[in-house]
Amino acid sequence: MHVPSVRSRWTVGRKLAALASTGLLVAIVLGAVSYFGVVEISRAISARNRLTLLDQCLRELDAKQSDVTSDEIQAILSPEPADAQKVKALLAEDEALIARTITVMRKIKVQPRLAREASAFLKDFNVYVTASNTTMLDLLTLTPGSTESVEAMRRERDRGDEISNKITRMRGLVSESMQTQLSQINRTASSVRVSIVSCLVCGLIVLLTLSIVLTRSITRRVREMVVGLRMVANRDLRVKIDVSGNDEITDMGVAIDEA
Repeated sequence: MHVPSVRSRWTVGRKLAALASTGLLVAIVLGAVSYFGVVEISRAISARNRLTLLDQCLRELDAKQSDVTSDEIQAILSPEPADAQKVKALLAEDEALIARTITVMRKIKVQPRLAREASAFLKDFNVYVTASNTTMLDLLTLTPGSTESVEAMRRERDRGDEISNKITRMRGLVSESMQTQLSQINRTASSVRVSIVSCLVCGLIVLLTLSIVLTRSITRRVREMVVGLRMVANRDLRVKIDVSGNDEITDMGVAIDEA
């Protein structure tokens, strides 16, 4: 007589629990892959948004630099004290807007290399603004149309062009970083899609294989139980049942054999 070991019983309930656990494990793996993929994409998107903000600040500085140059030219061309006071007020307003923009730029966290470039650029721009503020007092004393005023106008335009070129260069670096971040987002999204599909396919294969194995191990012996029970019902006690295994179906086979 077959006596199954109690400690090593692999019951039908445990088999079904193993199948359910495998499905749960597959779901957990898919969830983990999706979660970490979304986190990576979110980080890349956040970095690109910071770069977009940095580029917007650079555009604002470019516009304000043009305004400062315009203020300086107006100062050269202002023959009246009232006009000079107006120019001073405009320059002060532009400087206040520039200061706020620079404050925002300093708070933007970007890659170390770009951060070093931005820091060097802001130093140069601060030097430009400080020099413009200092030069304004001298420009207001020039006589419009004089040789000195023409030379001063040329000099201030050259200074404006120089800082404008630095702004253009800085925006080019930001644009390159934005393209890099966009490529990273696309690569990460593609990698996440491949990982999810791979995990899903592998999980389905494992689940399908396990389901087939467990189903066959149960249904084959259940069919034998049905045949044996019919023979017993017909008072044919010569029935012999395959009692391989170690679950409730095995117990039923042993009971029929002992009948």
